[in-house]
Amino acid sequence: MEISVQILGDPAVLVTGQTKPVSVKSLGRVVIFLALLRGASVDRNDMAAALWPGELPDVSANRLRVSLNRVRGLLGHHLDTDRERVRLSGISVVVDVWEADDRLREILDEVDHKHQLAMLAGVKAELESRGWRQFLGLDRGGRLRVGIRFAERRYCGWVSSQLISGIGSWLI
Repeated sequence: MEISVQILGDPAVLVTGQTKPVSVKSLGRVVIFLALLRGASVDRNDMAAALWPGELPDVSANRLRVSLNRVRGLLGHHLDTDRERVRLSGISVVVDVWEADDRLREILDEVDHKHQLAMLAGVKAELESRGWRQFLGLDRGGRLRVGIRFAERRYCGWVSSQLISGIGSWLI
């Protein structure tokens, strides 16, 4: 079984065997939260507080219980739960941000700086979209934030090097 999470652009969650995407506003947020953990388990109370901030603990715990029952209907035995912890197991997770990060790292290792600039400019526009920002709090590993900072640092570094090399060639 595979879960595909699209965060860039319009958020979407696709599960193999399902004919339509999972609603991101309801059940999808629970699936995204668990998918971003990459098989690690999470405390139920922590998960409920992260998914429904500002709610009373009893209310968020009940919402989590109901949501997990619905997720179990979708994912079956791949959802491991007990009284204290929750995790996904035996599921391949594909997240578009991770794939974009991998592509960006490959591109930045290439020699063609014009191509690097074009790719960075494209990724930067996607990273600035508002659609996925609501899930930043769910990114416990910080990979989204790291990807953004990495792209911005590489972009700024490239621009600086181009300016310096341009000024250097002008002085010669």
